Amino acid sequence: MLYLLHSPTLRGVLAAAVEATGIRLPSEGDVAGRGIFLNDATLSSPDRQRRVRPELPLWLAAQPAWLPYDPASAQELQALLCAALDALYVRGESGFCYLSAHDVPSTATSPLSPQEACDAFRGMYRLRALPDTHPPYAIRLCGAGSALASVLEAARWLQLDWGVACEVWSCPSYTRLAREAAEVEHRALRGLDVPAQEAHLTRCLAGGRAPVLAVTGYARHIANQIGAFVPARFLALGSDDRDGDEGSGKDVTAGHVPGVRWIVLNALRLLVEDGALPRARIADATRRYGLA
Repeated sequence: MLYLLHSPTLRGVLAAAVEATGIRLPSEGDVAGRGIFLNDATLSSPDRQRRVRPELPLWLAAQPAWLPYDPASAQELQALLCAALDALYVRGESGFCYLSAHDVPSTATSPLSPQEACDAFRGMYRLRALPDTHPPYAIRLCGAGSALASVLEAARWLQLDWGVACEVWSCPSYTRLAREAAEVEHRALRGLDVPAQEAHLTRCLAGGRAPVLAVTGYARHIANQIGAFVPARFLALGSDDRDGDEGSGKDVTAGHVPGVRWIVLNALRLLVEDGALPRARIADATRRYGLA
């Protein structure tokens, strides 16, 4: 039912998966297996051998029987674990749920509401809405796992330094969001849904045309999965991006969350490309944050 792992490698997860897929109840016959994998592995550590290997999240994203989640807090982890138990062992769905339990910044947050927990299990839920005053500059920021703290801080800088209002979403599973959106699109093309089904990602982001910036502590590809289904200008950031916040000019090693200044700079770039801000703002931000 529940596998507790401490493996930063794909091999370690696969070893447990072999055991899980081999378990069958006599009444189940040859039905697909199920299980929940809670992996306590770190994204950032001085010891490279303890960091999650880049191939692990990429493999999980490519396996249709696996649902990978990257919780941003203990409260999210609890909500996702309860939802996975309900889906797999109460409703009897098949498949495997992977929950990362790496260290994330400790913040005093309250438990998720039932609706937030449901939305989190579907892939995303809103932490902060845009003000009702219709601000002239607005952007939507998405963050997962350890990247969410940087996203929240970037939202504060964008408001204070540049007057940009931010809608913030926690996205525990970019993979689930992209899969559902692709499935809904496929079914719509085949005319199988009457009335047409709406993907959770579409429903969450359909309320405006403000650009969307999605951030992950894993490789950019993980967040970039949702790009094809976002109804607005989109950009993804991940650990394989060149991060001016490091100050060294070198590529960030796998496992480093994009820095706050880098998130802010790319958010401004999205607004410039969307025609909301003058291009001079990029040069201003580069000088202000010492990223030149």
